[in-house]
Order: sequence, then C-alpha cells, then structure tokens
Amino acid sequence: MTAISGIWCPALNKDVRALCAQSLAAQKIYGPDKTGQDDWGSISMGRNLKSILPEDRYDNQPLTGGEGRFLLVADIRLDNRTVLAEELGVQQARLATLCDSALLLVAFEKWGESAINRLRGDFAFAVWDAKNEKLILARDHAGTRPLYYYQGSDFIAFASMPKGIFSLTGISKTVDLELVEQSIIHAHQGGERSFFKDIKRLRPNHYAVITRDGCKQHCYWNPPSGQLRLKDHREYVEAVKEQFDRAVAARLRGTNRVAAHLSAGLDSSAVATSAARQLAATSGQVSAYTAVPSTGYLDDSSAASLRIIDEGVYAAQAAALYPNIDHHLVQTDQTSLLADLDRMTLLQDMPTLNLCNARWIWGISDLAKKDGHTVFLHGQMGNMTFSYDGGHLLAELLHSRKFLTIIKYISSMKKQGYINPFSQLRAAMINNLPPKLQRDLRHLIRGEAFLTGSKEMRSKKQTRSSVRIPNRTEAMMWQFDRVELGAMLKAQLGGWGLDYRDPTCDRDLVDLCFSIPTEQYVHDGVPRSIARGMLQDRLPSEMVKERKKGLQAPDWHVQFVKNRQEIAQELEILSDFDLLKNRVDIQRFQNAMKTLPESGWNEPETVTEYRSVILRTISMGDFIRRVSGSNR
Repeated sequence: MTAISGIWCPALNKDVRALCAQSLAAQKIYGPDKTGQDDWGSISMGRNLKSILPEDRYDNQPLTGGEGRFLLVADIRLDNRTVLAEELGVQQARLATLCDSALLLVAFEKWGESAINRLRGDFAFAVWDAKNEKLILARDHAGTRPLYYYQGSDFIAFASMPKGIFSLTGISKTVDLELVEQSIIHAHQGGERSFFKDIKRLRPNHYAVITRDGCKQHCYWNPPSGQLRLKDHREYVEAVKEQFDRAVAARLRGTNRVAAHLSAGLDSSAVATSAARQLAATSGQVSAYTAVPSTGYLDDSSAASLRIIDEGVYAAQAAALYPNIDHHLVQTDQTSLLADLDRMTLLQDMPTLNLCNARWIWGISDLAKKDGHTVFLHGQMGNMTFSYDGGHLLAELLHSRKFLTIIKYISSMKKQGYINPFSQLRAAMINNLPPKLQRDLRHLIRGEAFLTGSKEMRSKKQTRSSVRIPNRTEAMMWQFDRVELGAMLKAQLGGWGLDYRDPTCDRDLVDLCFSIPTEQYVHDGVPRSIARGMLQDRLPSEMVKERKKGLQAPDWHVQFVKNRQEIAQELEILSDFDLLKNRVDIQRFQNAMKTLPESGWNEPETVTEYRSVILRTISMGDFIRRVSGSNR
C-alpha cells in the first residue's frame, strides 16, 4: 500500500516541490519504506511506499509515460494483472518485473480515462496529463483506498489522507459541522464532503478531472440488475462459489500466511475457510481471530434469545474443520471505551463512529501485528453480495405489481418457520413511499430516539433507519458511498501495518451477484439461500442453518459502567463546547448517566441511548476538539 501526494500550481508562484515534500512527510506513517517524488514545472507528485506485494520491489514511482505526456502516482493492488497484460500485449517476462502502478500506466497510455473501468482491485491514483493540462484522480468502486483534494485560489493539492493536505501552510483545518450532525444521527454521509470544511473527498466509484476551469467528478460503473438466467438454483450457487473463491485467491497475493476475521456469521467464515482451503495446497496458514465476550458473561436482555452472544462457539467449530487455521479468541473487556481516541483521530483523520466495535477490531489488530501479519482478510460487504438475504424482494415485487408472486413468497416464508412475514410486507410497502413520508411513518410507528439535535435538524435529516432504499442496486451504491471506509482501512495500515482486504466487495463478484435475480437469494423462502448453499461443504451444518445474527461486542456495557465517571466528565466538557451547542441534547445525556440501567443493557432502547448516541456524540466531540485545537 501507498500514500500519494501532489501539488499543482498553474500560476507558478509556489515551490511545488517543497509543498509536495511536506505533504509526503505528513503521510510517512502509511508508507515508511520508500519515498519518491518528481516535478514537472507547475506540478509535483510523489508517493510513500509500504512494501507488501512481491512486485513492490520494482516500484519506482512517480512514473512517466506517453512519451513525456503522463506523470502517475498510485496507491494500488491490481487483481486482474494477467487479464490486463494480455489485453495490452505485455509479455509474461516483462509483467514479472512490473509493479501494479507501472501496469496501470501502460493501460492509461492505451485507453486513457476509459482504463479506469477496466481495473479490478483496490486503488486510488492520480495522473497528470501535460498535453491537455489536466489532473485526473480516480478511486476504486468500493472506496477501499482513500483520496482527498483541495482547490485553492491559486493551487490544487491532493493526498491519500487529509493530513497530507493540512501540512501545507494556509489551509484552514476546520470541521464540517453539517457532516458531524449527519454522523451523530446516522444520516447519509455520502457525496464529496469530508469531515473537513475545505477538503473534498473523491467519492468511491468516481474519477475527477481537474483543469484550470474547475473540477468535476464522474461515476464510471454501475452493477447490473437481475439479468443472469441459469438452469436452476444450484447453478447460481456454483457460479457464485467459483467467483467468490477467485476473489479470495486474488487477495492472497503476496502472502502464504494471512490473518482473517472469523465470526459466527456467513461472511467472515466464508472468507476465512476459502483462504484456508486454497492455502492448504502450498502449506499456507490462516490466523483466524474471533471477538468474544468476557469469561462468564451472561446477557439478561431480550436480545440474548434473538442474537448469538458468544460467536466463539460456532467459530471454533468452523476452524476445527481446517488443520491450517490457527484460531484465536479475543476478549477486550479490560480496555476503556474511550482509550486511543486521540490515536485513531491521528490515524484516520475522522471520528471513530462505533467505539464499541472499534475496541475489538483494535484488539484483534494488536494480536495480528504481534503475530507478524501484514495482510488481513475480512468480509464487510458480504451481506450485500454473496450472502445477501433478499430483503428487497417484496419491495421489488410491489413496485412491479406482481401480487401473485408476493402471495407465493409469503407462503414459502411461513412454511420455513417465519412467524410474521407480513411485517416484511408492511416494511416493503413503506419502502416504496417517498422519503419524507417514509420518515414520518417510521417515526409514528416506533419513534427515533437517536435524533438528538434541534427540531430543525430532525425535520431535514434522512436517517439510516427512517428511510429505506427499495432498490437493491441503489442500496449497495449508497452503502459504498455513505461512510469513508478507505480512511478506516488506511488507519489499519498506519497503526498496525495491516493491509485489510475484502473479497466480498470484489468488483466481478459484485457484478455477478447483482446480475442474479433477487428471488434466488430467498430460494424456497430461505434468506441467504445462495450463501447457505455454497457453504454446505465448508462449515458445520448448524452454522449454515443458523438464522440468528451475532451480537457484536455484547458486553460493551461492562466497560461503559466502569468508565461512567470518565464518560460523565466528557459530557460535562462537551456541555460547554460552543461548536456542539444546539446540535446535540447534552443535558439529556447527562441525566441518562445519572440513572444507568441495572439490567437489559442490550435492549434496543438502551443500546440506542447509551451505545449509539452517547458514545458517538463523545467521539464526535473529541474529534472536533482535537481538530479545532481546543484545550478542553
């Protein structure tokens, strides 16, 4: 992985080389192995390298191509090197000595901007086109590599992370408070805005063209929708299984010993076991890590009967099927919920949105680093691809007015033991309504306790729970765009030296899964039927059939109670912090801290009030204070 930087000053009134060097120095934590920089008159570009891939030893960026027309820097892992090489006429002997950025340059020389849509893998890159005097920035479809830019009155700056831009003199480090509001109430955070007012992010699945006249971002890909027709359900399962294994294989590149998350769910377990099966051929090893509650923990909430509290049981059963999986149970009950907030702000240049889950993720990363790993597999986007539950089917059928099919589907769900499929039908009906009406109806049905700001803010925000997207393709694109995943993954690189890779968001896998008709994901009324089918011979049968989901960090409240004085002190500080006044109801939180529940900590209302709202607000407040230079 790499951190890239660049400065373009058309007026030639700045020392672009010195400015680019400052930006690279600020991002050294993400690329400690080698720094390179090149200057072409009004522009300077460079990169810091973290060597992980075998071909990284040939990486000498920045690269020049097109007979002096192009200057390129890239943070990239190409998963279709062989296919690209064949299309470009690059011989195998030459390919063996080309780093991924060099192959990208060959592609750009031949196809220009249309090369972007041919790439598969994780990437963020910049190309200076001297002939047309324009700067092109591009980012992979899922946003796994970050890229930010700043447009000043007389220069343009870009960097992998905002800290690379803020290192430059004269750029104000001001928080975008509107985006903070959206984050506190779980609203959509997509678009060009970052958590900093003057810094724009390049959106996932977009490329930007910057000229003297301005900047415009372009979307370059949309997944297909329900076009593939195969003979029967089994053929769909086999097609997904084959592509899934190819996606995992691509992300094993450069290592024979990989770390992986392993939960009781289908996503991470599918990734870990596929990796184990493929690495077994080369005596490779998988270190699988499972977050579990503290020893002896018991949950007295209603959630205990609806969710898997200890995911270590199923995870251990799955790991036991593979001799080359080294399984680790990870407890984080001794770690303060507020620990390392300053470190994470430094690493990811954004707030920590879920402190409870962050604790176990950081704990696992600590162990993976200690065990000497550099590549970490996870399955964050699985529920939108291979393990999709078909949740949009009723909304799609309603939209198409296929009422007989709806009756058939509800009947099959009842036969499978779903007690009240009509609740899904009600939800589907609401999902097809205009956003404002959706929001009003959901508020009437159950209220929205996490809407904690002013009435004006509540009325204009569309939150994650108050508005649902009835179209599966639009929902996935929203998921890619709504949170800055790339910055979080870059923090793992900078803090732990871990290259996080997600096979479940593989571009070709996404294309395949979205070409499959939605009804195949609920075959015979069974949600996630494709994932269950492809994992029958890979996981314990009880695990494949399990309908409950794991409850992440179920013992979060143990540390919450232990840290209650520290949390109360943070709220007291925030109550006097001008930038948060009139945006969150601090007084309400302070009152809630005086009457902590004695039990039922994982009841939905309690989780919303204490875990989702109070902790997220503290994280946001801490971020704003640090960015604004407040001394508390």
